Amino acid sequence: MASGRKPRAKGGYMTRPLLNARARGKFVQTSELATGLARNLVLPAALRDVTVRITVKSGMQSVVGSGPMGNGSGRERSGGLDHRQILLRQSEAALDELERDVRAVALSAFTAGLNLSFGALLMLMALSMHDFGSDLTRQLTLAGLSSIGFIIVMTGQTELFTAHTTMSVLPLFEGDTTVRRVAGRWTVMLLANLLGTAGFAALVAVLGPRLDIVSRGAIASLAGSLTGSPWPVVFGSAVLAGWLMGLATWLSKAARDTAGQLLAIVLVTGTIGVGPFHHVVFASTELLTALFAGAGTSWSQYLYVIIWAAIGNAVGGAIFVGLLNYGQTIGEEAPDPSG
Repeated sequence: MASGRKPRAKGGYMTRPLLNARARGKFVQTSELATGLARNLVLPAALRDVTVRITVKSGMQSVVGSGPMGNGSGRERSGGLDHRQILLRQSEAALDELERDVRAVALSAFTAGLNLSFGALLMLMALSMHDFGSDLTRQLTLAGLSSIGFIIVMTGQTELFTAHTTMSVLPLFEGDTTVRRVAGRWTVMLLANLLGTAGFAALVAVLGPRLDIVSRGAIASLAGSLTGSPWPVVFGSAVLAGWLMGLATWLSKAARDTAGQLLAIVLVTGTIGVGPFHHVVFASTELLTALFAGAGTSWSQYLYVIIWAAIGNAVGGAIFVGLLNYGQTIGEEAPDPSG
């Protein structure tokens, strides 16, 4: 998806746009194939210490072996992706989402809201069935359980508002899309996420007590940890949650394999649960469950938390992850795929 802009002058933000992921995506795919071939290449003994360097013409990926000729550059690593390649993946994925049919995006986001809520259900079940010996044990246990919902959503590739806020700003910074288009897609994703949490919360509020797996006390306790704070606290907490979600998205893209991806998701999203910090979608499940179960939460409290959490999450993901990581490319000249 070309932006139509002229290359920036030398000394500007960049000498030419770094990403333009739609036009360069095929070069990333080619370079990843080259990486796999290089890692499985069997060399004669006399050549084992010779650095094998495979450079795709686009310059998007370089694979440097571990021999003595390696220069140790952080931009060229054996296996894995460098900083610009992660940016390319993120930007291309964001452009794909912006071009998808809005109905497909809404359905995917609705599914994400449902699936993420399994983490909240597990937390409620643990609080209902177990008496924790200390606050630290309680929070660590709940954090681990909450990360299961994020694993389901992020590995299942469904659309979560707090993950997309990090990705979608990258093509926006490049001029490949507009603020209006990004804001419209954020709105669709957030509303569909919240609708999914509403359906799941209603189910838990009705079935949980009847199945004797969720108690009203547990529901009230979990919701109570999110309410009662002034808006600057909720906003700041949400910024941290959005920041962490952005990092989880970024690190999962950088992971070499599924195990690395899962580890990144568990460690980073688990930190949100330890806080607990205000994640707008997760908080929606917890608060709506309390609302539907009559466990002491009001609609005004729900809207108060959701509004400030949504704003804070967007700021945390877009600014502290998206903008800062994009900013690391200042002064770098992007390779020209045309040769």
